[in-house]
Amino acid sequence: MNYIPHRYSGSVTGTVINLASKGAQNLRFLTFLNTTAAVAYLQIFNLPSTSVTIGTTAPALSIGVPASAAIVLPIPEGGLCLGGDGLSVAGTTTRAGLTGASQDINIGWGN
Repeated sequence: MNYIPHRYSGSVTGTVINLASKGAQNLRFLTFLNTTAAVAYLQIFNLPSTSVTIGTTAPALSIGVPASAAIVLPIPEGGLCLGGDGLSVAGTTTRAGLTGASQDINIGWGN
C-alpha cells in the first residue's frame, strides 16, 4: 500500500488554489466532477499559485470534463511526476482560459 502524504478535497473555480509551494510533485490520484452544464477544464500547474497567472501561464495538464460528468484519471502505480516547482489547480471554461468553471476534485500528491 502506497502512502499518499498530501490530499485536497474540495471545489475549484477560476481562482488558482495552491497545493504545494515548492519541489517537483508526483500525482497519485485524481477524481473530479464538473458541476456545470457545459464542458469545463481542470488546469493543473507544476508551479505554486504565486507563480501562476490564470489565462496566461500554460498549465502542465489541462483535462476537459463533459457537462455534469465525473472522471477518474488513471494514474500509474508510481504516480505521475509533473516536474516543476510546486503544484496548483484551477477550474475554467477553456483549456488554458481564465473564465472560472466550478468543479469538485479529490487529488493526492507527494514528492
